[in-house]
Amino acid sequence: MISFKDAKFLMSTPNKDHPKSILGDKQIPEICFIGRSNCGKSSLINSLTNRKKLAKTSSTPGKTQDLVFFQIDNKLILTDLPGYGFAKRSKKTKKKWREMINHYLTTRESLFCIFHLLDSRHLPSALDIEFIQSIQGLNLPILFILTKIDKVKKSKRAHHVSQIIRVIKETTGDNKADHIIYSTKENIGRQQLIQDINQRVLDWDY
Repeated sequence: MISFKDAKFLMSTPNKDHPKSILGDKQIPEICFIGRSNCGKSSLINSLTNRKKLAKTSSTPGKTQDLVFFQIDNKLILTDLPGYGFAKRSKKTKKKWREMINHYLTTRESLFCIFHLLDSRHLPSALDIEFIQSIQGLNLPILFILTKIDKVKKSKRAHHVSQIIRVIKETTGDNKADHIIYSTKENIGRQQLIQDINQRVLDWDY
């Protein structure tokens, strides 16, 4: 059982040629978090691990610029990928990020699930849809996490979430579109996400 009680930073790398294994010869399951630069990715990681400063947060989008690896309970690797979209960076830097992310997603043997974060206040943007389409052929399960749900009025949450999922289903052609709503402020979704990750680890074919 992965409880997320013991979480520690392992390493970060700005290179697409990330180490095949960051724990020597020991291969353990790995998940990754990806989303737009202001989707609340770092805050979610801190909430999930119950650590305030494990992942660096910033009021300026694009704080995460490298592949950042964390070890969870000695049983799981969690990788934080650079956000896409709002970061004010040069075209050269953005191109480097895209290459690094694509290389990671297509070569990481221990990666068994992609957790794609979307801001629940908005329908998926053109950039979100472009990324969803780009990972369709990776043969990896995707869980959509709709963040910042506390910023949507309670009376409108169900309808708003259904609209977001409708767009995702239209984009992917997947009638299931696995998803979880999440709020770091109202502590919504944390236990459900932990349970989901544990089930996926059990199902993973080592």
